[in-house]
Amino acid sequence: MPKSTKKKPRSKAVAAALKAMENLSFETADLDFQLKQLTESLKAIDTIANLGSIWYAGGTIDGSHSVAVAIGSTSYWSTWPDWAYEIAKDALHFNKQVLLMYQNQPTGLNLLWVYCSNRPV
Repeated sequence: MPKSTKKKPRSKAVAAALKAMENLSFETADLDFQLKQLTESLKAIDTIANLGSIWYAGGTIDGSHSVAVAIGSTSYWSTWPDWAYEIAKDALHFNKQVLLMYQNQPTGLNLLWVYCSNRPV
């Protein structure tokens, strides 16, 4: 039976993040400056944005996906949703940093967005 292509509804947190970034524009190609601006725009909705490095991405016998990400000098290891794991796996394979948007800590269900950047690790 074919998989359904019906889109899942966005969480309230993702919708709020989209609203906070709605009119955000960057006048520089400096990724660190952009990250600072993005972080400021997300503070009001208790959302954090950080660049991180994936140092482990793999599966377990039960079919879940574990990812370890380092942000600065802190590492987080957790089970990530399928959509986020696929991006983490590619970032690890191509040795690129990820841009994470999350609430509380960059783990599992706290993840709102994960982007693979063009910045090497």
